Amino acid sequence: MNSIVYLLACLRRCFGMALLIFLVGLVPVHGAYTLSLLNQGQTTNSARVGERIDLDAVLTSESADYHDSAIFRIELSTTGLVYQAYQWSEPFRNESSDDDSKPLAKLLPLELTPNTIAGSGYPTNVIDFELSNIAVRGIYGTGALARVSFFIPTNYAGPKVITITPVPDTFALGFTNVAANAGMPFQLSIRNSYAYWKNLHFPLGEALQSGPAQDPNKDGIINAIAYAFAIDPKTGAERDHLPALKIDNARLLMTYVRPFMVSDVTYLYETSTNCKTWIQAIAKTDYLETVQPDAASNTETVLVELLTTGQRVIFVRVKCQLAP
Repeated sequence: MNSIVYLLACLRRCFGMALLIFLVGLVPVHGAYTLSLLNQGQTTNSARVGERIDLDAVLTSESADYHDSAIFRIELSTTGLVYQAYQWSEPFRNESSDDDSKPLAKLLPLELTPNTIAGSGYPTNVIDFELSNIAVRGIYGTGALARVSFFIPTNYAGPKVITITPVPDTFALGFTNVAANAGMPFQLSIRNSYAYWKNLHFPLGEALQSGPAQDPNKDGIINAIAYAFAIDPKTGAERDHLPALKIDNARLLMTYVRPFMVSDVTYLYETSTNCKTWIQAIAKTDYLETVQPDAASNTETVLVELLTTGQRVIFVRVKCQLAP
């Protein structure tokens, strides 16, 4: 018996520090959840008016945190989006708990405004909604928590960039709260389109002036051309965005300005020697094109170098085709 005690004392003296470190390593170190909103794994994306976007509320943690109930809010930086639907991930219920979630699924779809949400605990004049749920089986760790869906109405005329932020409220395992960091926001950019441009420049009541062939200020520039070259259709400001030619070191250059990353206008370049017969120019054979984006002004400047092959007289025009 004494020999056994002596052996244990030796082990403690020789290996006590290593044994202590090993035991400390077994003690779970709980970190805090981070709640992010992602679309296809990204924190930014773009969409046109009339389109839907799905956002996944995703939890990540640096350690083995678990919970069986969750409450969080989603705030929007502006009004105008339509909250269409939500879907919880397993092991949560398919529907939110009725006591905390506003609006309820039966009220959707619903345009989100400061007056949409009526209930205690909501910040004044903040456009948001709340999701709340408990697990029906098991406990939940890191992964997708829920999916929320938004629709950008065809009449949306708000800011080009919308910030959508998840705000953690309570993650709990039983009656023990699990810490949560501030939410990681998602930025939705409204893609340039004629429909969005029309909403910005022609409020309700001016629909008769908003058609592509209309010319509200009678300056000879119809709306389709004003949109294609980022010109104000009412004041005619930015007329210098229209195509212009110049010669630089024996190079024939054409410049113009168009909406940033425009996707519903096709720009074709045509050349002629007599202004009667026009031939469509071929990229890299008849011209070289470079684009200089300016996100701050929501435009991009296009520089076209025409490869004239020594022609003495040449006329150039830009043909714009607006998608239906």
